Amino acid sequence: VDGPLDNAHMELALLGGCLLSWHCICLSQLSASASVQENAMTWDRYHSLDDIEKYMESLADEHRFVSTINIGQTYEGRSIKVLKLDWGSRKNASVLIVGGIHANEHIGPAATTFLLNHILQSKINRTSQDLQDVNYYFIPVANPDGYKYSFETDRSWRKNREPIITKNNKTVYGVDLNRNWKTGWKRHKRPWQPDYSGPQPFSAAETRALASFIRRNITNLNTFVTIHNYGQYIIYPWTHVSAPTRDYKHLRKIAEKMAFAIKGQGGPMYNVGSGAKKLAIVPGTPENWVRRVAEVKYVFSLILRDQGTYGYEVPPELIPVVAGDAVAAFTSLITQMKVFRRIQTVI
Repeated sequence: VDGPLDNAHMELALLGGCLLSWHCICLSQLSASASVQENAMTWDRYHSLDDIEKYMESLADEHRFVSTINIGQTYEGRSIKVLKLDWGSRKNASVLIVGGIHANEHIGPAATTFLLNHILQSKINRTSQDLQDVNYYFIPVANPDGYKYSFETDRSWRKNREPIITKNNKTVYGVDLNRNWKTGWKRHKRPWQPDYSGPQPFSAAETRALASFIRRNITNLNTFVTIHNYGQYIIYPWTHVSAPTRDYKHLRKIAEKMAFAIKGQGGPMYNVGSGAKKLAIVPGTPENWVRRVAEVKYVFSLILRDQGTYGYEVPPELIPVVAGDAVAAFTSLITQMKVFRRIQTVI
């Protein structure tokens, strides 16, 4: 006998064709609709931190259901900003999307703002109910100091800009914000390395601010997505141990549908699996903490194109194509999440 989740997956299979057809139409219209707006971001080039923050503020000024939140400050004193799309009901599920954790992955903030604009346009133009009735929180740049430094000084810079004093009394810079979370954190003895995890969990101001915001300020958070590149993966917990989560089969089915959504709109087939098994054992990532401590049900990391031709330096002319993968995957994820919530409400 089929259980509730099996029935939900059958329902989603029937919805899949309509979802992909709708998505392809929206992608073709996206650039045109964005270009006619006075304060719109463009996706034909990479934008500075100031540009991105001005874009967020302009949206909050234009739309009553959009607001910006300052969740804390970086080591260098910059604000860490969240943009909230509030559909007006505290009963709605909440979704948090985080880009720009690694400073050198410029496609992360670009794809996050691209996705943000897509959802906003679906609300304004009433083009899709699938993406509505959910409260969204977007953090395009989770590492403002690092992103600014990478954008202006050292393109390959990955970490934040916190100074670290070594045993030899030398100063090196930066903590990898994707290794600094408490769940599964592991001490790293070489602070000059790009994946240095910090002297202790949550030593970085940026990770502390985000963790505090997640625990104290988001109602009904049930979906958390980070956007990275490169490699073409959709991964789910755990990343710090090879043991599976109890619901790994359910998470895998969701991730597979996300991957097929990308493929269905003309993109490549993304690899799917738990982070530890598909990539490597990676300690201290936000996905582990958000799942275990914050108890968020749907936790994924979307690692965008490509597989090494351009690596971290995706050409600007490919931003809409690569960011389109994020739109396809995310639309599939939200559609599935809403179906499962309906099933759970009934039972």
